[in-house]
Amino acid sequence: PGSDETQLVESIKIQIPVFYKDIKDKLVPTNVTDTRIDVNTTKISINVSKDYQIEMTMKVPMLNTVCRTSCKELTAGVMTVSFTGTMTQIRQAFLLFHSAIVEDYNRRKVK
Repeated sequence: PGSDETQLVESIKIQIPVFYKDIKDKLVPTNVTDTRIDVNTTKISINVSKDYQIEMTMKVPMLNTVCRTSCKELTAGVMTVSFTGTMTQIRQAFLLFHSAIVEDYNRRKVK
């Protein structure tokens, strides 16, 4: 459900979709923010549809074993998922996050 158009997040050296689709295929801008906390620590925040809130809530405990991860409601239909840690930790957590979004989207589209 991620757009083909991506943006490079320089601090973690990874391409992140500019949009993620919600369950009805509406594009939700990711509006990635990249904040350097200190020499080794970065915080990346990514917006996604609240359609994925249940899936993300279930995944946060697992993602927290990789790096500090949190979810919060931004607007009525959008939530922000934030990852805080080293470049390697955030890259790993983002890949798990992205896989969870894809899996949830595909599972729900099949129904």
